[in-house]
Amino acid sequence: MTWTFTADVDLFLARAGPSLSARPAGSTVVLTVTAALRRHGPRAYGDHDPVLGWWRGADGEVAGTLLHTPPYPATLNAVAPEAIAPLMAARRLTRVNADRATARAVAAHWPGHRVDKEQRLYRLGEPTPPSPAPGGRARPATPADRELLPDPA
Repeated sequence: MTWTFTADVDLFLARAGPSLSARPAGSTVVLTVTAALRRHGPRAYGDHDPVLGWWRGADGEVAGTLLHTPPYPATLNAVAPEAIAPLMAARRLTRVNADRATARAVAAHWPGHRVDKEQRLYRLGEPTPPSPAPGGRARPATPADRELLPDPA
């Protein structure tokens, strides 16, 4: 059970990619940012190379990832509880984006921590048409519809 860190996006995705792809909805941020790093280079998000990491559990499978593109907070994804203490010993993290349980486990290593904000990721399931359906039909908007728009001021 160990963390491995690299700045090499291709290596990171070769090792952790299958784990991330198995949970695409929960891995949206990591998959999107690594795609941008591949496309625009390692300094796409700032003046420093990214730090990419993965934790392998006792079974040898990836059981958590770290993505840090300074100056932005590190993103922790599906990190196993037993991986938190070794991560905190290996990296000096001052801010993280993570699910609530992982964030609380990380915060236990920081005296006087605070939560800046909580966010949620929503996924649209199967749309359900309204019943009864409203009257009317879809049509392109025209200049006459402008009065229906809210005032941006």
